[in-house]
Amino acid sequence: MAYCPNCGSPIENNNMFCSTCGAKVVSTPPEPIPPAPAPMYREPVNNIHNRAKKNTILYVIIGILAAALIGLGVFFFIERGNLKTDISNLESDVTALQIDLAAKQANINSLQTQLANEKAVAAGLEEDLAEEQAKVVTIQGQLADTTNQLNTSRAEVTRLESELAASQSKIANLESELAAAMAEVASLQSQLVAIQAKYPLKDFPDYKTLSDWLTKNVCEPTLSWEEWYSSALKMQLLAAQDGYYVSACLVPAGMSVDGYIYVYNIALVGDTLYAFDPEIDKLYDWGDWGR
Repeated sequence: MAYCPNCGSPIENNNMFCSTCGAKVVSTPPEPIPPAPAPMYREPVNNIHNRAKKNTILYVIIGILAAALIGLGVFFFIERGNLKTDISNLESDVTALQIDLAAKQANINSLQTQLANEKAVAAGLEEDLAEEQAKVVTIQGQLADTTNQLNTSRAEVTRLESELAASQSKIANLESELAAAMAEVASLQSQLVAIQAKYPLKDFPDYKTLSDWLTKNVCEPTLSWEEWYSSALKMQLLAAQDGYYVSACLVPAGMSVDGYIYVYNIALVGDTLYAFDPEIDKLYDWGDWGR
């Protein structure tokens, strides 16, 4: 069996071209076997013509086969060149793809790094968010406490405003009462001045006269300090109308036992000074004061 001188593949059936790589194979024809000695008779002419005709047809067929084999070899040679070109192009494409793949891989590595960084940032933001949410819960609790305190303060303000309004109303009433009492005091003082202008007042002649007069002229009990002083002035006026000298006076805290200010009426019997509450008939002996 023959073998391809280019790739070493076996050549079957005495082919002129290698079926593996397409290379042309130069076959060595076998050594001719010497023909047997011709018979010693003369061949007929017809047989000679027939044999020549058969040889011509055989040569034509061999020529056609040779041309076909040559064309097939040329085709395989061209295809081999095209195949090498395609392989070269494919190798170039593979190289380009490998470069592109390396770039893509570098880009993937960069994206993975960025992703890891963003995940770290996200984790930090989640921690910050948790802290802020905890602060919000704390502030909401403080807000609830502050709201309760605010509501309590508002209720207290409302109560104080109500009490203030009541106090202001009471102050207005007291101011009105004070104005009325002062007007009455002015009227009593005016009457007293008028009485004193008519005739001079005298002291009580004795204790009994003072006690009897006080029992008959004691005033009704009062509730306010202004009315208390007004009652003392009325006692003074009543005494003046009867011709007696009785004075309405204020006793300061330093002179009183319990530290309060008292309103008293005072009168003289000889050299003895007596004091009495305008609302009761009890006399207090203040000693020998004289006039």
